[in-house]
Amino acid sequence: MTANAPGADGAPAELPPPRRHADSHAGPQVRYCPFCGRDLAVDAFLQEYWTGSTRNFHLWCPNCAAVAEVVTGGDVVSHEPAH
Repeated sequence: MTANAPGADGAPAELPPPRRHADSHAGPQVRYCPFCGRDLAVDAFLQEYWTGSTRNFHLWCPNCAAVAEVVTGGDVVSHEPAH
């Protein structure tokens, strides 16, 4: 039986729970506007999508009306200068 096929009694079958990709929410997510620095609250538009292995965020900030495309990068390896 498929997920959307009716059961034996003709009632709609219960849909299985949604599957989550193992890496779908791994790593940082954009939480603040890159222009004004305010928290992207409930009123903001934030859409996450992938291009290959790159995570992209398209956002609109209701505080400053900025539209931005944020692309996450890989790990940054740096050093701390001597004091």
